Amino acid sequence: MLPLLGISGDYLPAEHIELIAILGIPCVQVSLDAASAPLHDARRGTGSFHAVMENVVRLQSVGILVNIATCLSMETYTELAPLLHLAKKIGIHKIKVAFYETIGLIPGATTIPETTRKKLLLLTKRFADTNEWTNRVAVPGYDLQSGKRLSAADRGRLPIVVAADGTLRSGEDGPQFGHLSEINAPSYQYRRWLREQISIHLDTLISLHSTHLRVRKVLDVKEGLRCNGVVFAEGDQHTILIRNGLDWPLNRFTVLHELGHIATGTLRTNAQRHYRADDETSANLWALECLRPVIRTNEFPYYVRDANASEHALYTRIAHRLVGDLIPPTASETRPCTALAIR
Repeated sequence: MLPLLGISGDYLPAEHIELIAILGIPCVQVSLDAASAPLHDARRGTGSFHAVMENVVRLQSVGILVNIATCLSMETYTELAPLLHLAKKIGIHKIKVAFYETIGLIPGATTIPETTRKKLLLLTKRFADTNEWTNRVAVPGYDLQSGKRLSAADRGRLPIVVAADGTLRSGEDGPQFGHLSEINAPSYQYRRWLREQISIHLDTLISLHSTHLRVRKVLDVKEGLRCNGVVFAEGDQHTILIRNGLDWPLNRFTVLHELGHIATGTLRTNAQRHYRADDETSANLWALECLRPVIRTNEFPYYVRDANASEHALYTRIAHRLVGDLIPPTASETRPCTALAIR
């Protein structure tokens, strides 16, 4: 978790610094839009730059590490190099470079095109390599080494941010999920919110594929179902039955598995037909392909390995690991899977 000092860190009463020290908070973040007063103050107000710089010194004097966050637009991108050098000069712990994105109907600045972003990323990488700051410069959403945008799975989860008013957010500009004033600990509030986000994403995937594969209903069955799930086909329409009582999120993956049978043509039209393990593997691999964009990239191969080993191995991993390995995307990133390309 990273505490933010108000909007930019230019207002910092002595009692605030004392409280930060008493609470044992090791590092805080301030914002700078430029490496000098005129351009920064044009956005933040007269005197803001010098106030932030003074507060950096005050915080450092009591042993608190300070990070700088900057958000670049076409109006300010030329300030990147001066900001990097300023950060090194005044002993900043880490610097975070973000690119302005339009939020809402009225743009507050001009977004930087990808071609220019790549040049800025190269500049940042050269600075980090030259000054041995590789671990002290971050560009959220991008791989600094390659200059490429990261997918949701590659980005990982956003940090928990504690705003100056006590609100808890997933990322600085992300959704609020709690408040320090709540009885439950921030970690509990975060886990509760994260489960909701994962549930929403899984249910959205199921809904998308159910429509595409002509599934009329997905029903929970309380008794009489000896397997996790089964599909009934009536012409080109389907009904999926899921055994009630399966733990979450295995119950949602089971629906994707049954959808996988429809998508891969591995439904047994005759219940007496001999069981084929390859059919189950195909359905599981299809379901995993749906989840590939949101499972941590470095963990995804283990799911594929277990799917090819046995259904028991895969379902054990899903029950124990999926919640920790899944990075819920934004609504715009949710998409149906259209091809099976893993084995």
